[in-house]
Amino acid sequence: MSFLEKMKKKFDRTRSLLLKELEDELDPQDFWRVHRSALVRVSAIAQVTKDDRGRHLLGIRGVQERIEVSRNHTHLFQQM
Repeated sequence: MSFLEKMKKKFDRTRSLLLKELEDELDPQDFWRVHRSALVRVSAIAQVTKDDRGRHLLGIRGVQERIEVSRNHTHLFQQM
C-alpha cells in the first residue's frame, strides 16, 4: 500500500468518526445517515430515484449532484 493510499484510508476513518459525532448531536427525525460519508437533512430531500443497478440516489434541493444511499441505509427509503 502506498503512502497516499494509507493517508486516504486514515482520512476516511477520521471523517467517518467526525460525522458519527455530528450524527449523535442531531435529531434523527431531521437528519439521516445515508452513507458512511453523508448525512442529509430529511426535509432537503427533493427526490429519491433508483439507477440502472438498483442503487437509491437522492436529489437534494439546491445541489446538482446526486447522493448515493449505501445498502445499509436503503431501509430508510423503502416506502418513499
